[in-house]
Amino acid sequence: MSLADKYFKEEDFELVGYYPQYVTLLNDLNNYQYFIAISKFDVKPYQYDKKILIAKLSVTLYSKR
Repeated sequence: MSLADKYFKEEDFELVGYYPQYVTLLNDLNNYQYFIAISKFDVKPYQYDKKILIAKLSVTLYSKR
């Protein structure tokens, strides 16, 4: 299959969760067959509870046309 037969899409997400949830997400993305790359991953602790993380994530995915 050539690159011309694939459709690429960058998706942006804003996520709220705990550190173990982000570890699971990143592992799941790594095993996802249509995943290509993470182009942005900014993580900041929530102001009122430092155990909660707020993240902005951009991933590139592809699919067959």
